[in-house]
Amino acid sequence: GGVFLPFNGYVFKEGGREVHVFHAIAEDRPLRDGDRFAYYQVTTTERLASVLRGERNLGQRVLGLAVRGCRTPREAREAAEAMLRSLIVPKTTQP
Repeated sequence: GGVFLPFNGYVFKEGGREVHVFHAIAEDRPLRDGDRFAYYQVTTTERLASVLRGERNLGQRVLGLAVRGCRTPREAREAAEAMLRSLIVPKTTQP
C-alpha cells in the first residue's frame, strides 16, 4: 500500500530450528519541514547525531517480527511481509 519499512534480517537457531527475525528502527517524521513522512532505517551515526541535538527518540519506532517454521529466508520474508500487510493500513489522506 505504498508503505516502505526497511528491515534488517537475522537468523537464529532455537531447538535446532531456524527462527528468522526482522528488525527495524524507523524514523516517522519528515527530514525537513513540509516533507511527507518517510520511514527509513536509522543508522547508528544518525541516532548519535539526534542525541547530540537533544532529539533522542523523537518519532522513532522499533519494529520486530519473529517467523518460525519457514524452510528458506525467502519464505520467511514473504511470511513477514504478509503479516505486515494485514497489520498496517496506510492513511489515504494527510492530516
